Amino acid sequence: MRLLYLLLSLSVAIGSHAINSAQSGLWSSPSTWAGGIVPTYTDDVTILNGHTVTVDATSGAQPSEAQFLTIQQGATLTFVNVAGGGLGAQRVHVEGHLLHNAKQMGTHQMTFGPNASFTMSGDALLRFTTQTGSPVAGTWLDMTPLDNANVNITGGTFEFNQAHVDPTQLMMKAKGDLVLGINNTIKFTNPYATLADPITINAELPIVGNLESYQSPCRLAGGMVNGQLTPVQIRGNLTHYGYILPWSTANEMILYGNVNTFYSSAEIAFPTLRFGSQALAATNAQIITATNKAFYSVTNLYINNTHPAGVLFTGNSTATRMNVSGTLTFNQGKLFLDPAITGLTLANPVAGASENAYIVTQGTAKVSKTMNISTFEYPVGSTAGYAPIVLSFSTNSNVNTSVQVIDDNTQGTNALNRKWRITKETSTFGTYSATFKWLQPYENSAFDRTDCYGHNISGNANLTGGQNAGGGPLYAVGGTFQLGSVTPTDFTVKSTPLVSPIVSAQSGPWEQAATWVGGVVPTATAPTTILNGHTVSVQSTANARSLHVNGGASLVLNHPSELIVNNGALIADGSITINGGSTWDNASVITVHGNVSINATGALNLMGQLDNCCFPLRYSAKIIARGISAGGATNVVAGVPVFNIESGAQLTSNQGQITVYRHKGDLTYNTPTFSSAVAVPASTEVFFTTPHFNTTQPIVAQCAFYDKILLDTYLDYVRFGSSTNQVIVAGKVTSQTVSTGITVKDNHELILLNDIDLGSNRPIGLGLNSSVRFGNSTHTPTATQQINNLQVTNGTVYMDNPNGIEGNLSTQSLVFVRGKIKGSVSANTVAAYDNTRYIVGSLALKNIPAQTNALFPVGTENDYLPITMNSPTGPSDMEAGISLSNNFTPTPTPGLTLEFLLRKSASSPFGIPTATVSWTGTYEKSGFTRNGIRLYYLLTGAGFPSWQTFGTDIGATGSNPYQATFQLFAPNNGERFAFGNGTVPLTSVKSVVYLPNLLSLPQLTTGDIALIALPQKGMIVYDLNANCMKYYNGTVWKCIAAL
Repeated sequence: MRLLYLLLSLSVAIGSHAINSAQSGLWSSPSTWAGGIVPTYTDDVTILNGHTVTVDATSGAQPSEAQFLTIQQGATLTFVNVAGGGLGAQRVHVEGHLLHNAKQMGTHQMTFGPNASFTMSGDALLRFTTQTGSPVAGTWLDMTPLDNANVNITGGTFEFNQAHVDPTQLMMKAKGDLVLGINNTIKFTNPYATLADPITINAELPIVGNLESYQSPCRLAGGMVNGQLTPVQIRGNLTHYGYILPWSTANEMILYGNVNTFYSSAEIAFPTLRFGSQALAATNAQIITATNKAFYSVTNLYINNTHPAGVLFTGNSTATRMNVSGTLTFNQGKLFLDPAITGLTLANPVAGASENAYIVTQGTAKVSKTMNISTFEYPVGSTAGYAPIVLSFSTNSNVNTSVQVIDDNTQGTNALNRKWRITKETSTFGTYSATFKWLQPYENSAFDRTDCYGHNISGNANLTGGQNAGGGPLYAVGGTFQLGSVTPTDFTVKSTPLVSPIVSAQSGPWEQAATWVGGVVPTATAPTTILNGHTVSVQSTANARSLHVNGGASLVLNHPSELIVNNGALIADGSITINGGSTWDNASVITVHGNVSINATGALNLMGQLDNCCFPLRYSAKIIARGISAGGATNVVAGVPVFNIESGAQLTSNQGQITVYRHKGDLTYNTPTFSSAVAVPASTEVFFTTPHFNTTQPIVAQCAFYDKILLDTYLDYVRFGSSTNQVIVAGKVTSQTVSTGITVKDNHELILLNDIDLGSNRPIGLGLNSSVRFGNSTHTPTATQQINNLQVTNGTVYMDNPNGIEGNLSTQSLVFVRGKIKGSVSANTVAAYDNTRYIVGSLALKNIPAQTNALFPVGTENDYLPITMNSPTGPSDMEAGISLSNNFTPTPTPGLTLEFLLRKSASSPFGIPTATVSWTGTYEKSGFTRNGIRLYYLLTGAGFPSWQTFGTDIGATGSNPYQATFQLFAPNNGERFAFGNGTVPLTSVKSVVYLPNLLSLPQLTTGDIALIALPQKGMIVYDLNANCMKYYNGTVWKCIAAL
């Protein structure tokens, strides 16, 4: 049988004939064709409208042939599935129907009309080939005019043989998605040569079946939606020997079958590979096979496969390794590493890993990462389950570190049945910090997660610091160690063996044996439970490893007494009552070296008294949640707050104190939670502290209402929030440290009803859409609130206390609701002020734009007397204030009892601002004349002369209040200004910048000097452009001497 690609390579040796169909029938039958002539490869053939021609052959027959084949609209070409034969034509154009369900069909080029239809199924082969001497212009296959409804491709193979010609384009489908089923194959072959230029499937092939690409490069692109490329989806298998290139860097490839990569030069160069997608996950096991290829490179890799076997990466060499230079992301499913390969190298943190989606290490396969002091989590596990590990290195020197997880049940009943094999691949000296993580099924029968530690199996040594790794479902414990180079070292987690728990037998004193089952009084190593219906009282000192007060049970501490929970949690489903006296000797306290949880059915009663003896005991009924053991090891349950009072729990207090310590472990587990349904009662102090170390991570306090908050010496800051989005503090907020601050979570209000004193450099930081309020519509402070240099670094402060606040405040935005602020305020913006809501003191406004009249809402206790200042250049920082004063030198006879503060920052751009101040007749002394007011100045600092006249007389405007407008000549240089009639100052306007005992002239540009209105003879300034002192001679400004 004549080979089709040889047929198609033949040149036309004789003249062609035009042959039309005469009727429907077999291709091989003369009666089918006009004139009774069966077409040959030199003929131009047309199947006319209404005719159906079936390509047939008998055993050993030659294929049917044509040079150019046209199928008219209404005509059909189909095939009968008999042995031998096929159809070959240099070019095929279809306006009617092409039903390709069997045999081979070979051509150089195939095109379709808009009303055509195309069906392909079974084992049909559609082969496109070009040979030297027979180039084809345009595309090989152009299906773009076809409507989706007229395309039905359920099987068969498209084969493209590229040889000795420039690559052309393949237009599989342009309008909508063309879906080729799993039984379809697109195959690229090139038996003659390997070309540098790729064959291209152009932009319209979103989904294909199987894809085979041999030596020739292949460029693919997805469909086009709203001008954007959609991913190439391969539902079957991908086999390639060369590059698979994307149409653009924005392209993605989604794979649902296997990938077979042959040779070191073969690569899928798409920026993103997805095994399954979020829209449609892969449901069958997928295999990536690298044959004769050591390094398999991927940029971004996504795993979305629901099959238990997930995606397997394998190869035919132990040196085979996958390199992910971008990000590995798990949507669902696992990535398995074959036991016989080297493994996987990561460049960046992995996203989306979980106990159901992670990297499975098998055999010698491992996961590697070049790391330094930054922490990196290896999302690894065995076939039996997830067991990630977090590592960091003590220096910034990059060290390549690999990790494997291996099932191992040989380390004893007090150990995990997993181990981590860690290898330092480079000879860099330093210390590793590790956090080992595991699931509960990995714990052997005697394993106690309340006292566990990392263990070096290879060196038979425990890592420092036993820890409580409770919580779950993923438990964690840390440790530090050093490794030799290239030598694998195995680690697991072990614990002290479990101790049998002790439970109560009846009500009674803790110290009596009869209170406990078996007559054994609990000790520091015994987990202890008080059962329903029993009340156990502590009279002196009691110990337990952990303590659970069951529902219906009670624990009572009578003063003076102490209960120490040494190495675990205190959980109350029943009630806990602490009775304290009024002196040091009568104090009662529970100290918990772990979590404290007062559950919904439980109660905590702090029945103390004020300490009349010795500060800082402060209160005699206390509960302390330390979160750390006496030796400093982390002892909290992972993921559970250090101190937690659930919604529905009863909390009562009389001069009680709750103390929450930050612990040394995972900083995400240190959240004290007072549920939004539980308000901290009056006369209860919540004391946040961390005595062991400083950290930039906060304690996170979740509570709707606090009575008092004390921030202790070594704490960096507390982040407040609640489920109600309001945190209300009725009592004082105080701090004892220079490093302490407060932050407020996003979308929250911190409502302060009492004084706040954080000292200096201890700001309140606001989250997104958060604010600080001094009172609100439902909680009105009962007195003036005292603030001490309060800094709110971002966001808004609402003034909502009709009794006012007093002190200094710095914030980004200030909004008045009720009341006045007495003191100094610094802000970018101030809003909602009026004659009842303003600042009694001074206001510094920041970043005032040029040519802007800035209003400063200031006044006295009784009167609103706003000041405006114009910023000629900007942005400028300006300050204005007002206060009562009757002490001027020389003492004025006529004048005002007011003193104004006006200032432009020395760092602001040059320019002469204009100020307008106001007053009422109430502040005018007898004899004061509103006409003929003269501006005076006084340089600040010792040794300067008395008030000097400055400018000409000006007159007041307005009518009670009255205004006076004047220019401020470089007030930031330390000059003090005044109003007066004749030579007596009436109102002082002073700078807050202190000058040394040296004369400092106003420093202005030549342009600014020219803007001085009504200069007076003898006036002196310094010209920054001319570099000289200038004086006004009554007519012009003259240089005294150039410098």
